[in-house]
Amino acid sequence: MQAELNDKITERESLRQVARTAFVVAAVCFVMPFIRVTSADFDLTFSLWQCATSVFRYSEIGYLFPESVASMLIVSRVIAWLTMAFTVLGLVLLFNRNRATRTRDNSVWVMVFGAVALIGAFGLFYDLRHMIRAYISPDIGFAFDVGGLAFIAALTIAVLVLIVKMVKNRTMLAAMLIFLAIPLTIFFGSILLDNRKYFFISMLVLFETMLPFFLIFENRRPEARELVLISVVAAIAVIGRAIFFMLPSFKPITAIVIIAGACLGPEAAFLTGAMTAFVSNFFFGQGPWTPWQMFSFGIIGFLTGLLFRRGILTTKRLPLCVYGVIVTICIYGFLMDTYTVLTLDFVSSKAEILAIYASGFPVNCVHASATFIFLYLISKPMIEKLDRVRIKYGIMDPHKSEKVREQ
Repeated sequence: MQAELNDKITERESLRQVARTAFVVAAVCFVMPFIRVTSADFDLTFSLWQCATSVFRYSEIGYLFPESVASMLIVSRVIAWLTMAFTVLGLVLLFNRNRATRTRDNSVWVMVFGAVALIGAFGLFYDLRHMIRAYISPDIGFAFDVGGLAFIAALTIAVLVLIVKMVKNRTMLAAMLIFLAIPLTIFFGSILLDNRKYFFISMLVLFETMLPFFLIFENRRPEARELVLISVVAAIAVIGRAIFFMLPSFKPITAIVIIAGACLGPEAAFLTGAMTAFVSNFFFGQGPWTPWQMFSFGIIGFLTGLLFRRGILTTKRLPLCVYGVIVTICIYGFLMDTYTVLTLDFVSSKAEILAIYASGFPVNCVHASATFIFLYLISKPMIEKLDRVRIKYGIMDPHKSEKVREQ
């Protein structure tokens, strides 16, 4: 009992250490290039500290602003100061704890301050962009620089880690990360960054994908054999996609991700699907579509694992194949068609949106037929092999350490 308690204390402290590190990184970003302004005449970067201390008054573009925008300059400085203040307060609270008694925990307030700082960063971004494009030129480029991206990534990681620390139900927490954090990250990359930082967004999605997987090992660390098994399944999916490169959309990835969900559980299947899309795109081409593919395949694996865990879905071949067709069209096809709608500039009416979904339906049907065929051919032997390895070596069992301790 004492050993289990010590393990939980160590786990909580390690999570707090990750959050502390992330907040320190965010604090360092105050003096890093935060926002980048580019045009034919100038290429400037401003740190969060410079934004807070009258950023444009002494800059090369300060003389271009009329006197009427003084109030907006004040608003920008106030937002920048609040962003830094909330980050510092969160960092102070995260270190403010009695280490001897371990009775004080301000994680809720730290998470609130981190979230407010994130909102402040985006508010500053939009306020400055609107001001520059409205009063100087609408053609000026405006984007987060290295410091801004690092600031957002660090605070996002800190908030996610604190959520992990607070929520007790691991499956519920994994669902929160998958259905809230990852879509918001993809939205951030697609809309706010105009799909220019897709590799950065893919790495964030990959980090958020790994969190639900490691949550299933609450009382122990994952073993090498468990990571190897997931890697092998993902490698099979990547190789399967490469082998059928000459057949557009006719790939076995969805079928293998469904098999992973049936054998390895929802969290591991989500990681398998996301890793498969990320790694295989090094051969087929990385791009703004990569995070969407990672999320789409991951959702299919996570949903399959949940349905198998609750006994709703079984390993019977025909129902499993029909299920594969449904999720391929309704989840993967719908999400990727949605990506197309959001990234095409000429889409401006409902008729054009419906035309895009209609034109993507035949492609989704080809993908669904591939899923049906591959599930019918390989689901039974592959599930038998994976189940045999999982049961024989006790792989993907979060309570393995408790069983060993009881014996």
